Amino acid sequence: MKIIFIRHGEPNYEIDSLTEKGWREAELLSKRTAKWNVTDFYCSPLGRAKDTASFTLKNAGREAEILPWLREFDAPVLDPETGKRRIPWDFLPDVLDANRDLYDHDLWTQNPIMKTGNMDENYRVVTDGLDALLARYGYVRDGYRYHASDETNREAVIVCFCHLGVTCVALSHLLNTTPVQLWQGLFLAPHVTMQAIKTAMFCAKVMEKLGYEVSPKAEEPRYDIIQTIAFGAPDPLRRFCEGIQSGAPVDSFVTPEPWAMPGYDDPVIMAAGAFVQGASIELSADAPMREPYVCYMQGGLTYSSGKAGILLAAERIKTELQN
Repeated sequence: MKIIFIRHGEPNYEIDSLTEKGWREAELLSKRTAKWNVTDFYCSPLGRAKDTASFTLKNAGREAEILPWLREFDAPVLDPETGKRRIPWDFLPDVLDANRDLYDHDLWTQNPIMKTGNMDENYRVVTDGLDALLARYGYVRDGYRYHASDETNREAVIVCFCHLGVTCVALSHLLNTTPVQLWQGLFLAPHVTMQAIKTAMFCAKVMEKLGYEVSPKAEEPRYDIIQTIAFGAPDPLRRFCEGIQSGAPVDSFVTPEPWAMPGYDDPVIMAAGAFVQGASIELSADAPMREPYVCYMQGGLTYSSGKAGILLAAERIKTELQN
């Protein structure tokens, strides 16, 4: 059996719907879901999830059953630092380190912070709803596992349009862990990841047109946000890093220079005008100054700023070549 959780598109929380970009995301999503052989669709009662599902359901000529427990997980807790109500995730590391029982499957709902959100009862609403849903397909919960029988529909594919928080709660029940570990550590690619990938694809296309070997190429599949460019010589490599730095939102006036970085056998040149030092999601580039002079570019908080950095880098390289 397959259970597919789909988080809503970019939300407009003020009207519980989607932004213009969110509507585009939902439409593009429908082209992907059209390829799936879905047994049943389910949806949160909240507008942003229903709007996300609308294109898929219309294209498939289907309807989704509304399940109240699929709404965003609503169990605000008292923040130990501010004393104000807040969502029960996105805590700072110091709070997590001081509350290790949040990682204990049997104790986390009894943690003093979680008890302020009536966590045990709110968690059971979701897990009981999930178990009831799976029982329809012949999977019956027993302790930490599910029993199946000859009547179990092992080929079923169900799609749930819902939200980040409740997805982590549901997954924690299936995996027999605490949702805190998923809320804090599960990677759900946000919009910024797409921006970084688009920046890398643009870089690959521009640098390839300038005659440099790139990996991966713009049209090839990608599994991370890193783009490599083999410059074959030190001067274009330096100009590329200078261009990236000049397009940075921080320290754009700085000129990167190769230096003897501890732990490296060769001098390293780095360009990184980032808001957060060392942030790999922000536009940056670095390379050891040795043959074949391969540069590693990554990040880009927005495609527009990343594109600007790449064009500035290309301009500096072209100027170098002309001189």
